[in-house]
Amino acid sequence: MDFKKALIASTAICAVGAIAATSADAAEKPKLKISGYVDTFIGFSDQDASKGTTGTPGIGSTSGAGGTDGFGITQYGEIRYKVSGKTDSGLKWGAYFEDVMNDSDAKDNGLALSSSGSSSTVNSAKTSTDEVNIWLSGSWGKLEIGGQDGAADKMYAGPGKLENIGTADFGQYANTKAEQLDGGKDKDNATDSSDATKITYYTPRVNGFQAGYSYVPNSEAVGTEKDRDELSGAEFHELGIGYKGKAGGAKFEVVGNYTRGEGESVGTDPNQSYRISGRVSTGPWSVAASYVDRNEHDTATGSDEKAWMVGAAYKSGRMSVSLTHLKAELSLGTGTAEDDYKQTSLSVGYNLGGGLTVAAGLAKFDADGQLASHDNDGTVAIVKIGAKF
Repeated sequence: MDFKKALIASTAICAVGAIAATSADAAEKPKLKISGYVDTFIGFSDQDASKGTTGTPGIGSTSGAGGTDGFGITQYGEIRYKVSGKTDSGLKWGAYFEDVMNDSDAKDNGLALSSSGSSSTVNSAKTSTDEVNIWLSGSWGKLEIGGQDGAADKMYAGPGKLENIGTADFGQYANTKAEQLDGGKDKDNATDSSDATKITYYTPRVNGFQAGYSYVPNSEAVGTEKDRDELSGAEFHELGIGYKGKAGGAKFEVVGNYTRGEGESVGTDPNQSYRISGRVSTGPWSVAASYVDRNEHDTATGSDEKAWMVGAAYKSGRMSVSLTHLKAELSLGTGTAEDDYKQTSLSVGYNLGGGLTVAAGLAKFDADGQLASHDNDGTVAIVKIGAKF
């Protein structure tokens, strides 16, 4: 090969390499966003401890009923890492990590304070990974794989969206659980798979409609390396169908959910739940309502829990006011045992700007168990300081 041919060949190779390099670098580098929040709750409860004949468990306790009055401070926070990018072909993708300031579900279960009124689990100094997933999206919709809330949890339009202080947050400072019924803890939630490892697909929104479906191979799997035979959980399914629209200057949304747990129950009936929620907003006003029916068959008798929740909110500038009422009842399959729970919550929130918000709330609750010794009622007051970054 003479010098001229060698020069032409090397030039061609360099040109091809340059084109390949240009193609490979055509997509932008992935972007990382770090965000999070810290919520600090300062609360006081005044409960009717005289109703409890099985003892006086402390604030937030779930054994028996009654309870002691008390003052406490609890905190909960998360740090979120979001990575997003786009391939050469235009496919959008992302990864999501969420770390929480404690590795228990105490806040969700109303176990925030010990009998002395001091923090027991929520104020833990430990940090653990709560959610990890990867997603892909395009004109065809969005696909999520990993530990993340499912379709039934994300697709929701009920009163919980209006509250400055959540109905369940008041359960940190009072025993709002009757013997069988979780009361304020579950609010109007459908039974869902929480952060269990799952595959979720959301359709694109077409003419206001959107659907989502989550499949959980094993409800105990949370991204662990355990073999399947080491996990005793079961398959779980979540479905959501929603519609968003406008009418006469008002915006509205309606969502229906269905969840089903396979192999979790005793006998042939599966654990399942149905929920419908809706919200209408016009100007500064918003109203919302929801209804949920949960059928559990973890025991031979089974149980049926129904909950209704309504709410209204008014927003003016940086201030918002919300009022919600929850009523829940549970009956066992024997037809002889029934728990009843009611809670009315009023809260006011104000955005101070710069990521800092404050809110104050007052809730009145009444829990009636199948036995008088499991009854409890009272009032809870909370001041909440929220920091978002």
